[in-house]
Amino acid sequence: MVPDMAKENRVYPRISFCDEVEYHTSNGEYTGEAANISLGGMLIRGKELPAPDTTIHIVFKVPSSHHVFRITSTVIWVSPDGTHGADRGMGIRFDDMSKEDMKRLMEYIASMQLTQRYPGRNKI
Repeated sequence: MVPDMAKENRVYPRISFCDEVEYHTSNGEYTGEAANISLGGMLIRGKELPAPDTTIHIVFKVPSSHHVFRITSTVIWVSPDGTHGADRGMGIRFDDMSKEDMKRLMEYIASMQLTQRYPGRNKI
């Protein structure tokens, strides 16, 4: 089930994010790659794609941090073959995030948005 891309209603802005993500389901543990992230969820590309409405537990880090995020999430949609304008992967919604994880993710996203808006801001 893939969302109609023309009808998307995003609550949180997303940013590009490419890094390894572990996800755990009742059927096993898998590794994928995040393609983007927001405060509300993430797009994960992987070989094993659980069905929509599946609860998964994801584990990941953001660049320049040693903090490990552990977030209970729900698979919202799956695109097993990359059709309908979506990457092959799954869209997940973060359901249970600690206050610490929320704070750190907000800081990371804000810093990346600033860097993307003003790419040379850290250069001398």
